[in-house]
Amino acid sequence: MNTLFAVYALVEQLGLPIAILAWLTVFAGAVAQAVGLRAETRAHARAFLGMFALSLAAHLLDYFLTLAITPDLSQEANPIWRVALASFGLPLAKAYGLTGKLFVCLTAAWCYVYYLTRRTRLFPVHAATFAAFVQGFGATSRRVGGVRWGPISHLFAFLYAWLGPFFFYISFLNFVGGVWEDMTLYTALPSPVAAVAGYLFLLVVIYFRVNYRVYREASASPTAASPR
Repeated sequence: MNTLFAVYALVEQLGLPIAILAWLTVFAGAVAQAVGLRAETRAHARAFLGMFALSLAAHLLDYFLTLAITPDLSQEANPIWRVALASFGLPLAKAYGLTGKLFVCLTAAWCYVYYLTRRTRLFPVHAATFAAFVQGFGATSRRVGGVRWGPISHLFAFLYAWLGPFFFYISFLNFVGGVWEDMTLYTALPSPVAAVAGYLFLLVVIYFRVNYRVYREASASPTAASPR
């Protein structure tokens, strides 16, 4: 918790510029993805809507539970939201938080579409085992500045897309501490920092296992000459 609070304090010290930058970043990201992935979104409309709905449910639960616990946001811990409150006042701070979450959910859904439509490009030509698949994943992608950005951006898109459901856990923590006021249970539960670290590690494992399963299914398909 101390690490988390130290990060919160640093962000809050940066003040209004970082609050504006954070909102503009997710807004610009949503617009860019809407344009750049419009064809892929049509082809994967169900996946897009499903991920958007899942992320939105998690973020809205967090949003409205926060307002139920602290209607004036005086106890809100999120430093960016606190900066928005101090800079804009309560009504605009609420709008800031709600629209920001909406754009985050949209970008998460588009990241999932990106993940789905780019993964076969990163499959190795041949991998007899899971270890060989992981080692060869993205090995044929182009290097830019000596780095293969393809697999990095692909993994990031997957993690970003599935980060939304983590806010169900954040909401659970807030409910235990702010509604039940069971501080014994609250302090016994993993902190957000530890929980998100474990969650991201689990997502990385799932990422490679799911991709490997798709690779094996594509390789076994009699109609496909290669997993590409």
